[in-house]
Amino acid sequence: MKLRLPLLLAATAVTAALLTGCTADQNGSASGGAGGAGDGGQSTADACASVGAAVTAAVDGFQKIDPTDPAAAAESFDEMAASLGEAGDAVSNSEVGALLPRLQQDFAEAADVMGAVAGGDLGRVGDLQQPAQDIQDAFGEFAALCS
Repeated sequence: MKLRLPLLLAATAVTAALLTGCTADQNGSASGGAGGAGDGGQSTADACASVGAAVTAAVDGFQKIDPTDPAAAAESFDEMAASLGEAGDAVSNSEVGALLPRLQQDFAEAADVMGAVAGGDLGRVGDLQQPAQDIQDAFGEFAALCS
């Protein structure tokens, strides 16, 4: 029971952080954004649309994480980081493209923390706070850029 409560609290905090910034793109497509061409001729709207599905999938995947199973949570975070990295490969727009490596790194960091917790290092649960804040910030920027 000592493991369950800190994991539930951490998961709740991270879930809230993720959901706060992602409401602008629930269907995997941008609703607007700058229409001009970005790097490589890709408009912001096109870039947002191309990664919107990956961003939405990251939120959906996170919602399905069982905080009482830190090993599975770590694996899910790793998968989300990889998915965001792959999505980022298709983006040539500099503004949208700059957000994805940050998100990928933050999800990878969350995976590392959950992996440590799964290994018995309960003192690392608090280490989810910074990646959660960084994820929230990046998703907020994504929502602002792509709305």
